[in-house]
Amino acid sequence: EGVSVTLADTAGELVASVDSLVLRAASAEDLAGGAGSARESMFGVEWVPVAVADTGETDDRWAVLGEELPGAEAYPDLAALSAAVEVGEAAPEVVVARVAPKSGAEDVPGVARAVAVGVLELVQEWLAADALSGSRLVVVTERAVDAGPGALVEVTAAPVWGLVRAVQAENPGRILLADLPDLSAAEVVEWLRAGVASGESQFAVRAGLVRVPRLVRVSSVPEVPVGAGERVGTVLVTGASGALGGLVARHLAATGRAERLLLVSRRGIDAAGMPELADELKELGVEVVVAACDVADRGELADVLAGVSLTGVAHVAGVLDDGVFASMTAERLEAVMRPKADAAWNLHELTRDMDLDMFVVFSSIAGVIGNAGQANYAAGNTFLDALAAHRRHLGLPAVSLAWGPWEHGMAGGLTEADRRRMARQGLRPLSDAAGLAVLDVAVGRPEALLVAAELDLPALRRSGEVPALLSGLVRGSRVGGSARRSVAERGVDGRNALAARLAVLSAEERLDAVRELVLSQAALVLGMAGPGSLDAERSFRDVGFESLTAVELRNRLN
Repeated sequence: EGVSVTLADTAGELVASVDSLVLRAASAEDLAGGAGSARESMFGVEWVPVAVADTGETDDRWAVLGEELPGAEAYPDLAALSAAVEVGEAAPEVVVARVAPKSGAEDVPGVARAVAVGVLELVQEWLAADALSGSRLVVVTERAVDAGPGALVEVTAAPVWGLVRAVQAENPGRILLADLPDLSAAEVVEWLRAGVASGESQFAVRAGLVRVPRLVRVSSVPEVPVGAGERVGTVLVTGASGALGGLVARHLAATGRAERLLLVSRRGIDAAGMPELADELKELGVEVVVAACDVADRGELADVLAGVSLTGVAHVAGVLDDGVFASMTAERLEAVMRPKADAAWNLHELTRDMDLDMFVVFSSIAGVIGNAGQANYAAGNTFLDALAAHRRHLGLPAVSLAWGPWEHGMAGGLTEADRRRMARQGLRPLSDAAGLAVLDVAVGRPEALLVAAELDLPALRRSGEVPALLSGLVRGSRVGGSARRSVAERGVDGRNALAARLAVLSAEERLDAVRELVLSQAALVLGMAGPGSLDAERSFRDVGFESLTAVELRNRLN
């Protein structure tokens, strides 16, 4: 039984047809499953093998910084390479910069921040080197990502991935990310050439395969949250004075996950809204202890935890200081990383001998997909992702939840331009109900990293080019971010296509065509209806452009 459907356009031409459409009654559970269901909002990151061509002997010129590798010209640093090219040497197609592993460091978060600062300065120098504008930089780490079975994740190098992913979003095609196991120099070159030849901008080598990250839907989400209603033990919540921290605390109390909540924030009970939150939680039947503590300060946290036996940790704290990569400084990077990396590592070390049921760190999708303007925030969050994997390797509970934007929380301070940019990325604000549904089931999942986001897949499909990370979710779309060809090659293609279009036009028509091109792309970036919505005589600032929208327009025009 059913009905047939025929769709036609206004001219009567057939658009689509359906032989049989059958309707069924929807239950109340079906209708309620949208906003509050974890199924549609929870994803994993899977490192899938990709086929690579036999690179063999190529004429590509490779260079390496600070070491020697077979088949690559060695330079002590980037300044020396730039100087050589400026005086006439041919620019290399690929430049390799390896991040030395720092295994065994005592001050793990301090070393992680120092490593991230070093890469920040290197990449800023790279982007400013005009002589190398047609080359690609490959930033190489060792075991910095949880890309498959093997040794412990090198947590100190993990922030490099978040930082560089943000740079890739602002500067497509200029930089690649590679992660390798411990290899000989010859093997390093062999696998780097294979990875670069794959055309992917991010890859890792594990078990003799080049693997690339893809977002995938998680399977078998349980209907009943793990641990709900048990109301045992003490759960610590950091960032409790913030919107998300308060939301999590209320949820833990309302669902019976704790008999006692230890709420930690810098100002403690003096934080805005904290007395009211504590009273509300007590009315829900839990004991509440509020402590003033900088969790990034190990001594302060140790004092708070003295004599306390925790059963759970929810690390929600974090700060933002967004800005385009060119404006990022070491101070801004470290200031945003500390509440994430230092605090999480202190929590890890000071609770590792406790019998925890859950250790949840609130990470961000910024570190997974690479958000333009959030290099520092992305770096801090990929540290959290690596720490969760590190704990799992040690047999300790942990999950890192890489959140997309929430309706509340830090996303509450987003500008309209920010929201439009996220919409073009296929990101919708996550409702409180959907976010808490993910939190409920995440602690019982086998994955160390889960992405929690409302993805607008139709919007991604309409965008034309889909990031490689999301390509498994949006079938049939062109994958963007290809690193197979050099920046110069892609630029020549674009210029040739535009030149061919302009060549058949008169001088006046050419000016109109270029103006129309710029206006149409500017209108798209600003979320306007079309080029007619903009006055070409007004300045970019006057019509609403700021640093990040200017970067997006530049990339679109390129």
